[in-house]
Amino acid sequence: MRIINTVLFCGCVLLVSLPSYGVTKCVALNSSTTCSSSTQTGVLDWSSTCTTNGVRTTIRGVSGCVSQSGGSNELRDSINTSGYGDDNKHCWCRMISPAVSKWIFSYSYGSGGECDANCGANCAGTVQEYDGFRSTMMSNLSN
Repeated sequence: MRIINTVLFCGCVLLVSLPSYGVTKCVALNSSTTCSSSTQTGVLDWSSTCTTNGVRTTIRGVSGCVSQSGGSNELRDSINTSGYGDDNKHCWCRMISPAVSKWIFSYSYGSGGECDANCGANCAGTVQEYDGFRSTMMSNLSN
């Protein structure tokens, strides 16, 4: 009975301690990385498939239309919307899988409605088209 209790205790300690190691996923990114997108307009979620050295990785993200503008590839830990919808015309993007990035500024629209209609597709397109944007997003992950 003592051996069974010892084995059960050790097994429980091992199971409890496993999450403390966390999960790490390596995503290859270099100058040869290419991305493609199929995100539709009118949605805030976006995705792109990126390929580096033959390895394909699906990148998923969210977009947000807020009242704060930003500079080229500017990063923020958080973004806030205005109570007046038309002020929320600045598009910010965030990767949520395979890792969570900080918010990165993408584009300013003429109105909040235009931003809502196009921001998700814009984020996916910007990840696809601009190496600097993609590199900044993937190298600034949130804790």
